[in-house]
Amino acid sequence: MNGLSNYEASEYLRIISTQKGQPFNESVLNSDKEKLEKNLNEHGYLNAKIESVTVNEVSSEYVQVNFNIEKKNPCRVDQVLIEDSLSNILNFLTVPIETGSICDFKSIRETLEIQKENYLEQGYLQANVKIKDISYSANKESAKIVLQI
Repeated sequence: MNGLSNYEASEYLRIISTQKGQPFNESVLNSDKEKLEKNLNEHGYLNAKIESVTVNEVSSEYVQVNFNIEKKNPCRVDQVLIEDSLSNILNFLTVPIETGSICDFKSIRETLEIQKENYLEQGYLQANVKIKDISYSANKESAKIVLQI
């Protein structure tokens, strides 16, 4: 995987179906390309593209597959707003997402779930923490996230 660090490449190799020692299948390769782009987007690289995929025949039995990835600049959280919140009244509010952080939606969802669990543990049985809206800048390099707590 060209365009990624060794660590990132090893992580992304885990999510694709095309693997060493497995029969080559072009439809699986296309599906892998979509998985990679979706995963890069989910991790905050909204402008990332798989520029090309090259398949080189190494021998009559083996091929080498190279994904050429251009990550581009990540999307960063520019602003976090909280709407419809009883927590303001309770003087109990902590914003669970830092401005300037990458828009890694998997991590953001995990953080919001932890925040919800903290509220539940403290006795707020109807607590809910969720993303109400997300809007992006024109170049998709910054985002405004509206939370409902």
